[in-house]
Amino acid sequence: MLIDQDKSIKILIQRADRFGDTVLSFPIVDSIIKNHPKVTIDYLVSNEGKSAIELQPNIKKYWVFDSNHPLNSFLKLKNKLKNEKYDIFISLWNQDIFAFLGFYLNIPIRIGYKKKLIHNLFYTHLVRQEWNDFSKHEIEFNFMFLAKLGFKLKTWFSEIIVKEPI
Repeated sequence: MLIDQDKSIKILIQRADRFGDTVLSFPIVDSIIKNHPKVTIDYLVSNEGKSAIELQPNIKKYWVFDSNHPLNSFLKLKNKLKNEKYDIFISLWNQDIFAFLGFYLNIPIRIGYKKKLIHNLFYTHLVRQEWNDFSKHEIEFNFMFLAKLGFKLKTWFSEIIVKEPI
């Protein structure tokens, strides 16, 4: 296993794109917690994903990243995120700014897509994904990131809390 089970860890998961993709990332949150109960999980989300994060009871803190203004968002958040001293960064949405962000924050374990040569520098653990494999669900692609942590248990369902009647 890549991480010490007896040690508390802080994880920053980045899914700063659409609402639905953020919701589909929730099973990895529950899988991480079941594999490592001494974990704090924070999220880096888009404005759209913010409302999804508020439904997930296992997220301790979230940061909003404006993908329409990536440089401004980076500059606004970089010091706040650096102060959090994360142990693991999981970048689920492949954008170069996020690959650089984990590297800049000097997070020891950085997991992300291998799409470009520069990603070899930015990530410590690379994930190859074959998006043309239409037999795989988005959740299965997300589980590929957990495999880099050595986690076996994968939970397909995630609890969400709806505060108001729909």
